[in-house]
Amino acid sequence: MGKIGQTGPFYQLDKRRRKAVKFLFEDELTDEEIAKSVQPDSFLAPSSDRLVADAG
Repeated sequence: MGKIGQTGPFYQLDKRRRKAVKFLFEDELTDEEIAKSVQPDSFLAPSSDRLVADAG
């Protein structure tokens, strides 16, 4: 069993989602900034760039 307090729903989230939740509660970033900070780089490319990369 893990440390006390590390067995709740928050810790069942993956690392990326835990990071997003922390940012939401800190209330220093906009929702868009939070999304950009927790998304893998491949999700940030415009959809037309992804289509070209997929076709390539």
